Order: sequence, then C-alpha cells, then structure tokens
Amino acid sequence: MSKTNTPSRPLLKGENLPNKGTYKFTVATNVRTKPGLGHSVVAVYHSGDTITYIGKVIADGYVWLKYISGSGKVRYVAVV
Repeated sequence: MSKTNTPSRPLLKGENLPNKGTYKFTVATNVRTKPGLGHSVVAVYHSGDTITYIGKVIADGYVWLKYISGSGKVRYVAVV
C-alpha cells in the first residue's frame, strides 16, 4: 500500500510563507499586540505596505506574522 503526502487539513493562507522574510500587504490589515482576534488593535497596514517579519504563529484560524515595530515592540498581523 502506498502512502500519499496529503495534508490532514487545507493549508491556511500564509502557511507556506518562509518562517521569516518580507511581506507585502494586499488589503488593509490590523496590527495586534498578540496573535489572535481577541487582542488589541494598535495600528493598521494598508495595501502596498511591507514589513520584515521574524516568525509565524497559527491562532484563531489564521497565520500571524510576528515582527518588531518601529517602537521596538513585538506585534502581529494576520495573513488575509
């Protein structure tokens, strides 16, 4: 019997992105203090904006990119 490499669930948008890199937004996206929809929104990125992210987290059905803001704080944005 042969095995196939089919995922047990569909990939989330952004799950195939590298673990760190540059990301360009295609839609307005909230910036949050922690990964997850229940955390505070502290800013918004707009289509065409870019960030350099340092990690990825999966929470609330989204891939969240972790980055360091201009003020030196860790922030998160969902890949939407």
